[in-house]
Amino acid sequence: LLVLRKALADAPMDGPQATTGAYRKLAGAYYAHVDMPAAAIDHYTHAALALPDDAEVRFALGVLHGQAGDTTLSMAALEEGLRLQPDTVDVTLTLARRYAQDGLTDDLRRVYDLLRTHFRPESLVHNYALGSVAYLAGELQASREALERVLQELPPGMPATDSIPRYAIERLASIYERQGDPAGATVLLTALDPGMAQVDTPAAAIEGRGAHGAVTPDTHPGLPTVVVFWRSDNAACRVQLAFLEQLRQRLDGKFGVIAVNVAPPDVQARESLYATANIASPTVLHAPDIARTYAVTSVPTVVLVDRDRVVRHRHVGHALEIEGDIERHMRALIGAAETPSEHPDE
Repeated sequence: LLVLRKALADAPMDGPQATTGAYRKLAGAYYAHVDMPAAAIDHYTHAALALPDDAEVRFALGVLHGQAGDTTLSMAALEEGLRLQPDTVDVTLTLARRYAQDGLTDDLRRVYDLLRTHFRPESLVHNYALGSVAYLAGELQASREALERVLQELPPGMPATDSIPRYAIERLASIYERQGDPAGATVLLTALDPGMAQVDTPAAAIEGRGAHGAVTPDTHPGLPTVVVFWRSDNAACRVQLAFLEQLRQRLDGKFGVIAVNVAPPDVQARESLYATANIASPTVLHAPDIARTYAVTSVPTVVLVDRDRVVRHRHVGHALEIEGDIERHMRALIGAAETPSEHPDE
């Protein structure tokens, strides 16, 4: 790195345009590597002016602006890079997820159509991207076919819990359920989460104390309930907890949340402070027995329980697509809870 830095210091930054652009690009890569994002952005911006047809420079700017929190500049740079190199599937997927999150359906459809134009069916990565973007675009059958090819083409010995097979299994399970095959969905998800065996069985009682007092089996009586297993040093848990509270408010408080902490006892003071400041729902702190009872192996794990205290769904991890699944399931459970029972108590 010292040699590279000296070479950059001696480079002719005001020479011929192509040479200047190449040096600026190299300098941007160097400063990004040594975690000096402002300098990296400056050099990559100059490189973009000198190298108008270089997609890599635009992609680098897109990543750096995104890390700096400037979504507008990030998306613009990624879009420009994709225009120059339209078969870059990871950028296509990044843009699609952002457009789906922002509800920009026309842009999402445009990116999906672009991906289909450059799709290579023999490529694992292309099938993964097409399946992901098709799912976001609501094209469930196209997504199913692509993700089934992903599972068929996985390298021998790749664990189901690796990122690509995990995503494919989770999305396929959602598609199978939405297409009327819940049993097939459960079979798939059991490969990722042994706790799926608890679906359609009575939920174990949860008792304990936390930041907001005692939790008992009578917490949230008559309401569907989300049990979320979490710890504060897990970023996905923090996002999941915030999403669940937003969803609970959006659905007028028609379901309850119980947040079960799985962090070790030596950090319980930290977990209690986090829960007090950031979690509005009842919490249970230091609950390894509850986690074992619910067969929790990673966090966040979300268990959806109906009004009759029967486990109906489980979700492991957090993603935009999982948020959609949770909302869809909770709306269905709320609807069932608001329908009078066929066998009322006598």
